[in-house]
Amino acid sequence: MKTPMEIRAANMAARDAWARRAMQSAQDASAGAVRGARELELERWEAVRAQLTRLRLPWGMESARVLAAVAAHRAYWRPNDVRLLVLSESQVWTREVELEARVPLAVFGHEHAPESFVRLVYCLGYGERDLVQGRVSGNAGTPQFWKLLAAGIDPALCAQVVERTQPDLLQRLAAKLAVLEALKARGVWLLDACPVALYAASQPKPKMAVLAQAMELAWTAYTREAIAEAAPRAVMIVGKMVHDGIGGRIRAMFGPRVPVQWMYQPQARRPGAEHAAGIERLRGMVAASGR
Repeated sequence: MKTPMEIRAANMAARDAWARRAMQSAQDASAGAVRGARELELERWEAVRAQLTRLRLPWGMESARVLAAVAAHRAYWRPNDVRLLVLSESQVWTREVELEARVPLAVFGHEHAPESFVRLVYCLGYGERDLVQGRVSGNAGTPQFWKLLAAGIDPALCAQVVERTQPDLLQRLAAKLAVLEALKARGVWLLDACPVALYAASQPKPKMAVLAQAMELAWTAYTREAIAEAAPRAVMIVGKMVHDGIGGRIRAMFGPRVPVQWMYQPQARRPGAEHAAGIERLRGMVAASGR
């Protein structure tokens, strides 16, 4: 016959075993939910890719894993209330193997930011070789777009976000994060009109007919729903091609209550006065979004 002490010890051991099983079950359920969400996300991007199969790009189309990684970076920087949607063309092509490269931001106070490398302005490793842990080929980034975003917040920041004028890595990263944080705080979110890359590093630019086809196919497969879901109060389109392709549709979608403006891409070969005017329009819309 067991002593009272032995009975208590057996009961404690049973409770401990039950607690361990319950914890393991909860962990398994959580992991299963994460896996399930991940699988649904990949299925969603596979469906988008299937609707874009007629689009013939020299470098092909990114995998669903790459598109999901790009979307994760966008989601991290998305404001709760999208007051201004800045709509550009597309990200730059990312090879699937490059997803293994890490871009840790925990030391900068963004421990929950996605770490997979992608060629997107929302990924701080794009254009910042010394921040990336792992191998990526050709990582020049898009400094002209960073200058445009910085100008929308404060023109004084423009010199701080590009390596040529701010060679100190930490100061440059701090300035870039300040720009992204300010945009998010003011309700400004960046979205691409085409979910797959229309450009690849060191590759010729696609013909205008291909870019126009991309806008058309993407509108049905992705863009219309993404813009409607964001429900912005205003839209700034970056790029004449994007504006000519879907600007009218966006205006028809929201009506006069949502102003839709456009500006040339920062690398477009246009007079400086036209670029300056576009930046002033962007600054005005960003300022209005923060009120």
